[in-house]
Amino acid sequence: MRLRPATLADVPDLADLDDLCFPDDRWGAASLSAELSRPGALLLVAEQEARPRIAASVLAWRLFDELEILRVATHPAARRQGLGRRLLQMAESSHPELRAAFLEVRADNAAAIPLYEREGYVRFYVRRRYYHDGCDALLYRKDWR
Repeated sequence: MRLRPATLADVPDLADLDDLCFPDDRWGAASLSAELSRPGALLLVAEQEARPRIAASVLAWRLFDELEILRVATHPAARRQGLGRRLLQMAESSHPELRAAFLEVRADNAAAIPLYEREGYVRFYVRRRYYHDGCDALLYRKDWR
């Protein structure tokens, strides 16, 4: 398994992964492609030789000394292998000046919430009925300094 920054060649596989992991909130190939040239954007992938070629990805934006984690996606066949955690850590260590990271997660995402909490993220707010289906959004923060 190789962890690395995404390239334009990864966009079709990234779009497939996004469709699979976020069927109600797809970004699509055009949006993912645009992120590759967006200043401050960070798109990382876990690449493997087997199918699916892109097993996991993390999309984040660096805003001054903060990191906003927008997407953490892991293919169902590659879950429970630590790929999301490793990519999250890679994003967090991408810039030495980072002081904090933020993310939002669905309240019903039973797999992601323990991961974020184990990695030091602390819930600081709940957006009630935020998603179109009425699910709450949980906002998390992690501080380094």
